[in-house]
Amino acid sequence: MFALSPPSSHVRLRLSLSTLMLAAGLALSGCASVGSPPQSSLSEADQLTAQPDGTRAWREAEMTVSAFHLPADALAFGASIKLDDDQRAALRKAFVQTLAKELQEAGLRQVDTARPDAVQVRATVTAVELASPGLNAVTTLLLLAPLSRGGVSLDVEAVSGTSRIAALSFRGQAGVNNVGSAFSGIGHAELQTEVAARKFADLLLQRAAKYAR
Repeated sequence: MFALSPPSSHVRLRLSLSTLMLAAGLALSGCASVGSPPQSSLSEADQLTAQPDGTRAWREAEMTVSAFHLPADALAFGASIKLDDDQRAALRKAFVQTLAKELQEAGLRQVDTARPDAVQVRATVTAVELASPGLNAVTTLLLLAPLSRGGVSLDVEAVSGTSRIAALSFRGQAGVNNVGSAFSGIGHAELQTEVAARKFADLLLQRAAKYAR
């Protein structure tokens, strides 16, 4: 019976280097990204123009916004979205709370009902990619990075009366650097929903867009 010899130090070094190179390559190719989905649920989507960050958006330049309203259905879901109630609630909370916080900190008033002096904001989730918490646990142990990514696509618009004030078509995908949201199936999509809310706040407030997380 033959005994297997342990790999030489040279072989072990080559294996270690290969593993490190694989991990580095996956990490570099898995940075968080934002852009615009191929199709939008927004009416007059051709009105939107490409932005420096890859999203597509439009803003009525002459409109001054001082108050906003977020209705109960401020975040709706397209018919093809397959999420359970808890996952939908997580995305809804991420969008509403993040957007309200950004706008209030900028000095806008939030009102409880629709009114002529307040813009009304609504968003629709058009696509969701869930992450695999189990796979991320394994790859984090082996490669020191979660590799199962997730994301979300959103269409957002603000209207005053019957007039559109601003619109955004957004698609965001988390990267391997988003470790904190990697161990929940909805975590990455939730994070990118917050990014979309911040970007829409920037658009509505006509300020320079923030970087994606």
